[in-house]
Parts: sequence; C-alpha cells; structure tokens
Amino acid sequence: MAVTRTRRLSKTAGAVGAALALAAHYFPCEGEAQDTVAASFRDAAFLLSGQLDKWARWRDLPHDEKQRIGAVVALAPQELASVTVFAARARELLDFTDGEPPALPFRPAVPCTGRGEAAVALVGGGLLEYVDRILQRLRRDHPRRRPDEPAGPGIWLPRTQYAAGSGLIQGRTVVPSSRTAAKRMGPTGRTCPRCARCPTRRRLRCRPGNCSSWHA
Repeated sequence: MAVTRTRRLSKTAGAVGAALALAAHYFPCEGEAQDTVAASFRDAAFLLSGQLDKWARWRDLPHDEKQRIGAVVALAPQELASVTVFAARARELLDFTDGEPPALPFRPAVPCTGRGEAAVALVGGGLLEYVDRILQRLRRDHPRRRPDEPAGPGIWLPRTQYAAGSGLIQGRTVVPSSRTAAKRMGPTGRTCPRCARCPTRRRLRCRPGNCSSWHA
C-alpha cells in the first residue's frame, strides 16, 4: 500500500489561509450566496499587521482567541502586513487551473481573480478550527531552529555587511580564554563578590581621652 505524503505548507500560504479564516470569522462579509461568508483582503492584512490595539473588540476577546491570533501573526511573513502584498499573494494562491487542487479552501469573491478583493470561505467545519489545523501544520513543517553554540575563546569576525556610502563593514569580537576569565570568576561561573570586615574592638586604638565611652 502506497503512502502519500502531504506537501510542505509554505509560511505564506498558511498565513494567508489562516488570516482569511480569521477575517471571515471576526469581520464577515456576505458572499454571493446567503450561506457563504467572504473575507476581505484588507481585513486579513490588518490582522497580520499586529496593530490589534486599534481594534475595539480586541480587549474583550477571550485569552485563547488572542493567543490564536498572536500565533498567526508570529508565524506570518512580515510582508503580508501590507494590503497590497497580501492581496497579490492571495490572488496567486486562489488562481488555479481546472483539475488542480486548490492551494487554499477559498475561492475569489468575484469571477476575475486579478480584480478580487475578497475570498469566499469553503472551509469544512469551523473557521477557528481550520486556523488551529493550519498552525499545527506550520509548526510541524517549520520547526524552530536550535540556538547556535556560544562562541569560544578567540577572535571572531561577524558577518560582513554593506552600507551605502561606507562600503563593506567588518566587525571583530575578542572572546577571552577561560584562564583569563577564571581570575575574575568564581567556581560557579559568577564574579566573586568582595567582602569587607570591620575590626573588632580589641584591635581598635583610640586616642587618649576619647575612650571614655567604650566599655570592656
């Protein structure tokens, strides 16, 4: 029995689909039919812009819904916050020939894809459930990279950058060796604290005539 593997979902396609589903849920537009809901490209791009404090309903949303929207914003490419870019990417994903599977469970709200400004949701089940499935798939297809190992002792050259008018810029970082750092560090890897002790009374010497207040 042959096992078919699902194709890797790109971040752009997943973010566009999730944003359209969120827009259809929170900012629904009437579709061509009465039982269909359309999502505006402008509303979907607004959700990905992260400017949710300008949304009057944002404060009253439940915590889990805020987390869901925040997760979509965190995984979406930054360019999709622009309405122009989002509309262009959405039209590309919704434009498919007959016989090919659609990239997203949406279809253009107008016959001509090039002039479409909204998409009709064809999601099976709830819109928010579809967003959760998209988030799970994006996390699976795009796992977080492990952090790089810390730099060891020596001289390190960071990545070369180019600045207009200045040319190539190359930095340099020197990491001291463990022996040099150990002189100022304790066994736990932290800087040793300095402690000052006060002398005892027996070691104190006072001038004659000024010791009347001391008691043995």
